[in-house]
Amino acid sequence: MLEEGLEPDDVIYVGVLSACSRAGLVEEGLQCFNRMKFEHGIEPTIQHYCCIVDLMGRAGMLNEALEFIRTMPIDPNDIVWRSLLSACKAHHNLKIGEIATKSLVPLILHNPSDLLILSHMYARAKKWEDSAMVRTELACQHLHQTPGFSLVEVKRKIYRFVSQDMSHPESEDIYEMIHQMEWQLKFEGYSPDTSQILLDVDEEEKRQRLKAHSQKLAIAFALIHASQGIPIRITRNLRMCNDCHTYTKSISKIYTREIITKVKGQNQGQMLVKVDVHSTSMVALVDTGVNTLYMSKQLVDKIKLPYEKVHGLVKGVTAKSMPIYEVARDVDLQIGQWHGKVDVTTAPLNEKQLYLGIDFLRKVQAPLVPYVDTIYILQHRQPYYMPIKREYSGGNVILAMQLSKGLKRNEPTFLVAFKDDEGH
Repeated sequence: MLEEGLEPDDVIYVGVLSACSRAGLVEEGLQCFNRMKFEHGIEPTIQHYCCIVDLMGRAGMLNEALEFIRTMPIDPNDIVWRSLLSACKAHHNLKIGEIATKSLVPLILHNPSDLLILSHMYARAKKWEDSAMVRTELACQHLHQTPGFSLVEVKRKIYRFVSQDMSHPESEDIYEMIHQMEWQLKFEGYSPDTSQILLDVDEEEKRQRLKAHSQKLAIAFALIHASQGIPIRITRNLRMCNDCHTYTKSISKIYTREIITKVKGQNQGQMLVKVDVHSTSMVALVDTGVNTLYMSKQLVDKIKLPYEKVHGLVKGVTAKSMPIYEVARDVDLQIGQWHGKVDVTTAPLNEKQLYLGIDFLRKVQAPLVPYVDTIYILQHRQPYYMPIKREYSGGNVILAMQLSKGLKRNEPTFLVAFKDDEGH
């Protein structure tokens, strides 16, 4: 950007600092932070400070991160302290983890994850009484840990497993398959990581609990029923433990099966972005399956947009045709730092109130970057990123992304084909 004569803004620096954090570039990240303040005159926000805490925490610089938080010119929020707490868990620093947890208590209520992390840290340090006290506190506050589960699709049906699950009618076969898998794993040098079981029980009990994690049950069931050559796809509601990660890689190698594990809601679902229409804030759906920018008739009436009567139909790639009744001309719309006048078509919508179609995206020169949940708006004195929020709608859906319109006869086109697990 600098070589092109463009000045970075605060949003760009959030992306740069986040990238340095994930790449482990501590010195480069700190240099960028200082350059942002002293060379570009950008006052750091809480997001920038959070990035630096995360940067130091990932690198194991926990004392430096704590000192950085204490010397911040603005009050740290729960995200800053939670970043430090997560780093303490990763690097087994119980002392600073206790400080981070205590600092979180007055900032946010009814979040069991913070106390659960502290409980796990006590258990890893074999401080069983302290771990039990934290869990008792959770129970007294009526806070509960979300139980983990794994979903696996076999022959077009979804099967759900939880840890230590014995409810499946084929449980006997599933555990027999796990027993066979364990024998195969021993020859590959796999050894169960019992440190993942944070209970005051003997090693044998830990090994028994470890082998009955939901992901392992799902893999065993899929190996029994799924045909050779078909990938095993597992969706989890929580991240897998380190042992399950190692276990899955080894099983994939031994059985020459592709095993794909994904956390539910990750990089999927509808793309939503914050906008302002006539100074009214709302969330818009980024919909590349339609051309028109349109909103619900109820919303048009609510914010009192002037409109003219029209008649016609609007149709998306994956939706049925809907009648349109009015068009509001020269409507003030703002998305991030972009501000301009647009025409808005009204339609009888049931869910989202505002849809940003492909015509609008072209107007602001905004190519989508869906895998990093971002819109990059080019039509501005200074191009910048606009974050996208994901909303998982549930179920299996196939969405289409329209790349061009008005195709002429004999013009080359492209077809995307989806192949399911059955080879269709």
